[in-house]
Amino acid sequence: MTAQKLLIQYMLNPLGGIMGRLSPRARDRGFLLGGLGMFLMFFLNGMGLAPSRYLISFAAGCLCMGVMILCALPETLRPLPFDRLLSVCWFGAGLFMLFAGLRYNTDNLSDAIMFLAAYPVAWLVWCQRDIGHIFHLLSKLCILSFLLFLAVSLLFFPITEKQYPGLFTNVNSAAMYLSLVFCCLLAELFQARRFGVRFWGDLALTGVTAAMVFYTNSRTGQLAVLSAFFFGTALYLYTQRRELVKRLLVNVLPVVLSALLFLPTTVYLFQGASAVSKTVSETVSGLLTEKLPSSPTSPESTPSSPHGIQGFLETNEQKTSTEGKNLDKVSTGRLSIWKEFAKHVRLFGTDEPVHYYIESRGQYYSTAHNTPLEYAIHSGLFCGILYVLFNLLAGLKAIWYALRHSEKQYSLLPFLITVAFGVCSMLGSLKTPFTYMISMYYFFVQAPLMIPSAQTPPADNFSAVTK
Repeated sequence: MTAQKLLIQYMLNPLGGIMGRLSPRARDRGFLLGGLGMFLMFFLNGMGLAPSRYLISFAAGCLCMGVMILCALPETLRPLPFDRLLSVCWFGAGLFMLFAGLRYNTDNLSDAIMFLAAYPVAWLVWCQRDIGHIFHLLSKLCILSFLLFLAVSLLFFPITEKQYPGLFTNVNSAAMYLSLVFCCLLAELFQARRFGVRFWGDLALTGVTAAMVFYTNSRTGQLAVLSAFFFGTALYLYTQRRELVKRLLVNVLPVVLSALLFLPTTVYLFQGASAVSKTVSETVSGLLTEKLPSSPTSPESTPSSPHGIQGFLETNEQKTSTEGKNLDKVSTGRLSIWKEFAKHVRLFGTDEPVHYYIESRGQYYSTAHNTPLEYAIHSGLFCGILYVLFNLLAGLKAIWYALRHSEKQYSLLPFLITVAFGVCSMLGSLKTPFTYMISMYYFFVQAPLMIPSAQTPPADNFSAVTK
């Protein structure tokens, strides 16, 4: 608490006094702009356009996150106690990351900075405010990023593959991002109490998101979305058991119907948009050709033929079939990958290149396809154990938070994101900060769990902004 008091007194309170001069709307917009910068960097990374040096991406991400923290600063902060058990696991894992970074590989220092400084400061600042409003901004930010993702994918990335990643180069990365969007939209719909324009818009986007997760044919993303929906719905209906039938009909059934409606139709929406974009492009190209000197023509490449929903169904059936496959093949070699990586786990990390040959796959792998194992490889066994314990305890606390604060807005958001992140992190490597937004959001929503004693302050200018 002494270190926290010094941080508040000499750094955060002076900055809070400066930020307090801005209008509430300006601060909200600043928060969203900082977050959109983070998402833009995430999209560039997903498209393979990020800077080759990760240090540049990390610095840019920290800058964007710093803007989000600054825009949420109150004029005066007060010390808040962290949950003891979660703090032991969290800061303990962070210290092992720091040790591994100083002794073996400086790349681990980025994780240590996030665990020991960036996330705790964000939690401390955000818990000074109405956490429901912070979650509202985070949810809105994620949905805005999806609108950008959808527009770019519609115009420039036509559906031709039977595993469609949109603007991403990797279907698993696309599916994990879409699972985060699905959780944010589901949280919005669960708290809706009237059928306004926003409700219908969120409902349509939920159906499109579910369809796009299916189009990726990423089993990781599909399992994450299904798990978040079923477990989240069960918890939601339990918290609303006094109005069980009404909430089921008004908030849950529309989600199912939207998914059933958009699942077979979204592919044709993409193909229609692609046809319009192609026509406009050819028209503009033709007009320019008439005005410019003729140039030698080059043989045209044969375009991939578009397909409907049947192509995705066939691919999904092939990927989910277990006929003639052992468990390792069903898991796409993950069992062999985990087994080989586990052989290289040391107590305090490793200084050897993480690049191991997987015999059953016939190639080298640099990631463990399992986040806890990834931390255990890079920062040591003790770090991996503490990280797993934190995730287990955070999951239980997310349930507790949803049950105890069911009347609060977005009380289900931590649980929904925890479930989706849990699935994705066990089947993929989500270790690198700012590279996976579902990982960033998972740690963001830990704020009221890490600081459970924080009471919602009286409505102030920041939280009184019209939502």
